[in-house]
Amino acid sequence: MKSQILEEGTLPELKEGYYIGDEISKDHPYFVNKKINSGPNMWPSADVLPDVADFKATALDYYAQVVDLVKDIMKVLALTLDLDEAWFDDFVNGAVATMRLLHYPSQPPDSPAKLTRGIGAHTDFGCVTILLQDKVAGLQVYDYTTKEWLDVAPTPGAFVVNLGNLMMRWSNDKYISNLHRVINVSGAERYSIPVFFSGNPDYVVECLPTCVKEGEQPKWPPITVEQAIRNGYADSYGRAERWKKEEEEKKKAKGEAQVLVKEVVVA
Repeated sequence: MKSQILEEGTLPELKEGYYIGDEISKDHPYFVNKKINSGPNMWPSADVLPDVADFKATALDYYAQVVDLVKDIMKVLALTLDLDEAWFDDFVNGAVATMRLLHYPSQPPDSPAKLTRGIGAHTDFGCVTILLQDKVAGLQVYDYTTKEWLDVAPTPGAFVVNLGNLMMRWSNDKYISNLHRVINVSGAERYSIPVFFSGNPDYVVECLPTCVKEGEQPKWPPITVEQAIRNGYADSYGRAERWKKEEEEKKKAKGEAQVLVKEVVVA
């Protein structure tokens, strides 16, 4: 809880999550070279979760199927951008993806006014996100035209699909990374499972040839997948760490001031 601030100016977020990625060994090049979000998963012990084997098998099976779904989506996106459907093959081969099992406690009704969020307003760092919601609402997407936040009602049997910042850079803003947040004032616990598809960490994302006119300059410079994702993590987790440090300094200063007042009174 309270380890991230994705929206500048808000309080640390009221969510907790369990990260799961591709199950790779410690001698895998990604783990050896400390690539983003790569390595053997850390599973609960049987003492904590007696059916951990079933949990592990189910989680990895779901992860693999959603990653395959994203690869199909990438083929469709290529066609919509006037490219061959195999254009993104090098990007999806050796791709890194992260699944998060997220839990949001219910928040007070005045949470929005008090800048408390389950997840603050943000755009996703990677390329495509596949989100499975439970029955509890809370997800909102910003409509830039009306300047309103729209509720995304949970729909049984359906995914929410987000395009992230990498696809926006790639398409030269033809596709926009959508701004979204979670504020859970339902009175119930909310759970969701996003799978963030980042891509091959060494792949360089640069403007697609069909998304820039001849003689024009792309809006975004080239960047590797790994650097783009690391930048997003550094901003959001760093923002929360700075907030905590500032709060500690305020408490310390307040405590020192109270001690000074007592000393003056005694004197």
